[in-house]
Amino acid sequence: MVSTGAALADFSRFHQCLARGPITPGVRPLLTCYKEINTKMEEKLAAAVVSLISGFLGAWLASAIALSRFRKERAFDRQLDWYEKMVRALYDMAQRIEIALTFQGEPQTEIDHLRNVWRDVQKAHLALEKLSQEAALYGSDDARQKAKAIIKKVQDVADETGAFDPPSVDDKTIDDVVTRIEKLPEHLRKAAEPIATEARKHLGMS
Repeated sequence: MVSTGAALADFSRFHQCLARGPITPGVRPLLTCYKEINTKMEEKLAAAVVSLISGFLGAWLASAIALSRFRKERAFDRQLDWYEKMVRALYDMAQRIEIALTFQGEPQTEIDHLRNVWRDVQKAHLALEKLSQEAALYGSDDARQKAKAIIKKVQDVADETGAFDPPSVDDKTIDDVVTRIEKLPEHLRKAAEPIATEARKHLGMS
């Protein structure tokens, strides 16, 4: 919609154009001035369109950059979260095994409580296995290899001990089962160290 001010300005320029030309009757002077005014209007319109497109492109580019930064930060947070959870899971399983072994060595421990503490070890095993599977998404090549190696060692011990269930093992083989499990906490803590070191590097810590 053309404002009154703009219309008056165009009329004034049209009048000035006629005043500059030769005073001759006919339509040609009118057409000449009309084209001149129209050309100027087209130039203004083109400038406005260019300005509008530039503004749109600028806003779109800023939005795209912000979205890209947000995605990178979110991916970084998820990756760091995996490292932290993996380290905790390794230490947690080591601690739960040691607790269960302590009660296993106490003759007065009630069987129900003994089953419960070994069930905690089994839960820790499942949590660790789940996190090791996520290594393909969030871990580096080195972290994936270390996660794969430790979960294999844990699974081997689980297979040899009835899935970490000494209470269900007969008295003849209980000592062998306990001996196999006793060595695992040390392996779990050693596996946590390089993963924790890599997490520190992600945080920019030496």
